[in-house]
Amino acid sequence: MLNTITFEGNLAQEPDLSFTARLGTPVVELVVLVNRRVRDDAGEWVDAPPTRHRVKAYGHLAEHAAELPKGATVVVVGRVETDSWEDRESGQTRYADQVIADAIGASLRFATVTITKAPGKPTDDGA
Repeated sequence: MLNTITFEGNLAQEPDLSFTARLGTPVVELVVLVNRRVRDDAGEWVDAPPTRHRVKAYGHLAEHAAELPKGATVVVVGRVETDSWEDRESGQTRYADQVIADAIGASLRFATVTITKAPGKPTDDGA
């Protein structure tokens, strides 16, 4: 079964690029806020609280996404994974979803872009 997700939103902060300890694979972490408008009780359109998505990308995609500025509107395609860990204070198991990106692109809804092809041959960077 596939659990593919696609969404458009704004980068909440500068991308955080790092490298894995074992192989030195680039990994970027992004926080993408998806905004939406809803009608209030008076029938007026108002901003609803944004949905916050934690996104990770690897390899060449990570290096390219690291160039995106805070506030950029992006489209993300990926799969949802659930992390689990034990809380140090309570000892309870905690869970958080994150999106592992297969593709990240600039949204053209409110902006234009100039595409610059990266040198080299693209590879499958899936994690």
